Amino acid sequence: GGDLVNDSLAIHSLDGIQVDALLFDSASGDLEYYTSTDGAATWNLVSSVVSSAIELNQTNIQRIDSNLLYVTYHDASGGAVWFAYSDDNGSTWNRMTLYSFTPHPDSEAEMVAIDNGATVYVAVYNATDGFLQLFRSSDGGQNFDSLTIDELHTGPFLDLDAEGDTVVVSWVDGVTNQLHYGISNDGATEYFYRTVPDY
Repeated sequence: GGDLVNDSLAIHSLDGIQVDALLFDSASGDLEYYTSTDGAATWNLVSSVVSSAIELNQTNIQRIDSNLLYVTYHDASGGAVWFAYSDDNGSTWNRMTLYSFTPHPDSEAEMVAIDNGATVYVAVYNATDGFLQLFRSSDGGQNFDSLTIDELHTGPFLDLDAEGDTVVVSWVDGVTNQLHYGISNDGATEYFYRTVPDY
């Protein structure tokens, strides 16, 4: 058994409906990848994305095609946000550390991939230092660039979306509780910031 953590389901329609899920086994510290090909009636354990004594508070999974899967997870015990990908339908995983910082349980990470998986964005809220960081890959997660979005008005409830060259990140100010969002129209090179009034 395990715990289903945030954003851990991905529904993919290819030769029927396939549902992918990540479950964290708090006893073993394993982040396990499960899949269902019958609309979530039955589940099969495929592999462990990571097998170690970690403490997870958020994961994301996105299926790109019949073989390619992207995963991010935040290890609250070590303070790192990781990116992992599988190109063999979840049988094996390649992992890299995106961002390391002093552990904080309120830190968050969100991921979105576009362009058939060629472009990947990962937004990370570092609750320890109060930074909102965006990571961008243009080669399918092989390499990432980083951009600091905000150092003054960061907070929880992070969200991220992208389409074409437009990337939108939203978050709640940890002090004023105002809703902020940043919009980029050039693939996350430059951002324009907005505050939603009376939130």
